[in-house]
Amino acid sequence: MTKHWFDNPEMRNFFLANSPIGRFAQPEEIANMVLFLCSDLASFAAGQTFAVDGGYTAR
Repeated sequence: MTKHWFDNPEMRNFFLANSPIGRFAQPEEIANMVLFLCSDLASFAAGQTFAVDGGYTAR
């Protein structure tokens, strides 16, 4: 979905400069949140939004 952004050096640099973690997510990092939410560990989580964005929206 975002490949065209990251293929553009100007956009890529913009996102990296504004990311508190300073890198892009790996697919496994997104999958880990999905696995967590599907597990019993998240059995009491209800009606929440979890931003898995490396702190981008919290900056």
